[in-house]
Amino acid sequence: MAKANALELLQKEISGMAELNVPMRERTTMRTGGNADILIAPVDREDLAKVVKFLAEREIGYFVLGGGSGIIVRDGGIRGAVIALKESFDSIEAVDDEAGGTMMVRAEAGVMLGALVKWAASSGISGFESLAGIPGTLGGALYKNSGGWGESIGQRVEQLEIMDSNAEIHTLLKRDFSFGYRTSNLPTGTIILSASFAGKRTKPDEVMDVTEEWLDKRMMTQPFEAASVGMVFKNPEVGLSAGELIDRCGLKGIRVGDAEVSCDHANYITNIGEATASQLIALIGMVQERVYVKHKVRLSLKVGLVGSSMGERLRIRK
Repeated sequence: MAKANALELLQKEISGMAELNVPMRERTTMRTGGNADILIAPVDREDLAKVVKFLAEREIGYFVLGGGSGIIVRDGGIRGAVIALKESFDSIEAVDDEAGGTMMVRAEAGVMLGALVKWAASSGISGFESLAGIPGTLGGALYKNSGGWGESIGQRVEQLEIMDSNAEIHTLLKRDFSFGYRTSNLPTGTIILSASFAGKRTKPDEVMDVTEEWLDKRMMTQPFEAASVGMVFKNPEVGLSAGELIDRCGLKGIRVGDAEVSCDHANYITNIGEATASQLIALIGMVQERVYVKHKVRLSLKVGLVGSSMGERLRIRK
């Protein structure tokens, strides 16, 4: 009898889904990129721990996928495994009522930010309004410390639950982690399981009004309908924003294939058709070069470039 291959062994061990050669264009907001060697969607923490241990035993690397925003997957795809949390890790709950109207809220990493904002507004809990209109999952937002206009998600976090590369779960208090401008100090290989936030009890109508103000602000300035990753470049520490620098170079509307600098907001690069990752990356490089030549400013990437530019495949061992 032939020995079972690695995928068959994994499928027998977990309750979740595991598939080979999954197109990442179907799981990213930019709608481009090659295939993942294997995509795994665990159903709970026990399943996830089995996955992490299984991959470690076979020395297969993994990438944790949230909502697929904020990343460009290269045309060669992702070697190793992609662990998708959005399908199952999506609970939200109010866990504690404290003095002064403070409410502790716990949400799992696969929760879409839009769902968290809507839940908080309907529950009459303020503190999440500035996340309105930001795409992706909570886990991805925490890694990048997403936000805008002086607000960021890291400012609200009180506690994190994580799983390390040994499949061990840890609770991190506020003193154990830190956030910077679109960054966090969480180690590579860390899988965020959940986060706890301090909100404030108030009237649902008041929370909804502020939420809509934040959403309107984003919708007036950003191309929501386009296939994109959100803002591509970090704003420089001083001076003009990245979008203003790009705009002053006259780059709105410039294209490489179907990759285009948005005419609505210059810090967005959109896929207007069938753009490849190579075209997107070429356009990013062109923008960086033009901005440096004109303004002597080096724009740093906010978006993550993931995967391989080559066509090689990982041989998944038994």
